[in-house]
Amino acid sequence: MKIDIKNILKEVGLEESFEYIENSLGDIAEDAELAAPVAINVTLINTGLGLLARGTASTIINFTCSICLKRFKKEFAISFEERFVAQKSRQPIDKPDYVVTEEDTYFTYSNDHEIDLREMIREILILNLPIAPKCDINCRVKNKNITKIIDPRLQVLKNLKAEVSNVNAKEKKNSGKKRSKKSSLESQSA
Repeated sequence: MKIDIKNILKEVGLEESFEYIENSLGDIAEDAELAAPVAINVTLINTGLGLLARGTASTIINFTCSICLKRFKKEFAISFEERFVAQKSRQPIDKPDYVVTEEDTYFTYSNDHEIDLREMIREILILNLPIAPKCDINCRVKNKNITKIIDPRLQVLKNLKAEVSNVNAKEKKNSGKKRSKKSSLESQSA
């Protein structure tokens, strides 16, 4: 959703609040996906150096447990505070000695004075996802008979391990035959 900010930009200190639902943010992660639309509450404040976006975003996300590999849903809510500056200008009109540098973290608003919060919300969600999501704080694989699901990218390593084990078993078997032949030859010569 695009927000028209022409009125907010008219005077320093003006603020306006918005509430809306974002139905799609695109892909957020390989093992996490949105299960519900994102509810966004945001207040935009004209600081004179740009706009300050302060608010919350909440949704439900489908995760894969990093321990037992079960799918589970979890409510997810974050607070944010981000800065927006004009695309066309890196220098605020009323602060001639202040220049936005490359090291500053900020988003931009378009020349037609609209803000699309979609990408900002998507990035904030991604940055706040857990590294190793768990379906339960005490999650453990309880049943030893459950076959482990192996990431297809690692299947090659499993096959290599099996081949090495087979080769080692054959070598061990062959070395055992050589020893028995050697010991029978020694007993015959004695």
